[in-house]
Amino acid sequence: MLPPPRDGPRLGLGTRLGSEDPATDESMCEIVRLALDLGVRMVDTAANYRAGRSEAAMGRGLKQAFGSGRVRREEVAVCTKGGFARPALPGSSSPAAPEAHGPFDHCFRPSCLRHQLELSLATMGVDRIDVYYLHNPEEQHARSTPDGFASTMAGAFEVLEEAVAEGLVGSYGVSTWTGVRPGQGWSIEGLKDLAARIAAEKVGGADHFTHVQGPLSIGMRDALAPGHPRPGGRLSFVGLCSSLGLRFVASAAAGGGRVPALAATSVRWVTQVPGVDTALVGTLSPDHLAQMLS
Repeated sequence: MLPPPRDGPRLGLGTRLGSEDPATDESMCEIVRLALDLGVRMVDTAANYRAGRSEAAMGRGLKQAFGSGRVRREEVAVCTKGGFARPALPGSSSPAAPEAHGPFDHCFRPSCLRHQLELSLATMGVDRIDVYYLHNPEEQHARSTPDGFASTMAGAFEVLEEAVAEGLVGSYGVSTWTGVRPGQGWSIEGLKDLAARIAAEKVGGADHFTHVQGPLSIGMRDALAPGHPRPGGRLSFVGLCSSLGLRFVASAAAGGGRVPALAATSVRWVTQVPGVDTALVGTLSPDHLAQMLS
């Protein structure tokens, strides 16, 4: 079960950084174990991070940590994202892809999304994903009409509500990079309303759209620009999420490695922003991780 909201933001571990090689796999596995030892209780990845190797390495780190007894599975929120297609890793047991895709194709069609979900479960070696994000919906918005985008997202929400009912997913959300900026032509408010309608029509209950992930650091502050209209005035993206009852997860809270000397300062600053539920930090250095979590 996903931990309840806290008065102050949590720190989570991101796993996007690094090369696609065995040495990085081992470093990432070690950093996952260390992060859990240091009290981190949210680990975040994506199907396409390091061509699937991040999911596999994170899964090994989780298995080792759970097996040691240092942390229990129910204490950790395991999060990943689907949308950018990728093939199965060599030698892995995984479901057959419903259709062929190039390495950077983006697809939210129900059959593709279900395949990506099952592929992530198999790659990480877990039986449940606590938060499953639709990765960069702006990719679909850019190539579609408004009605087409709504139809695509409705189909994706239906897949995820069904996955929640099956126990494969705890809850879901969207992870965006550019959607935190005002005037993008689509809105989190609209997606939340759509998810509520799909849940009511298809499963006869409340929706399980709970999280939004977007960039926020000292050097990336678009999520705090007050340009999103709501009754009574305009809110920042973070404020909008809060007003909708959505947990905002700050990606790249350490600045994405742009200025390493400011990483810890940036993380501390993000954790002071009202409305931030979790700040994700990404590193392959144990010393750097300890510094940012101190």
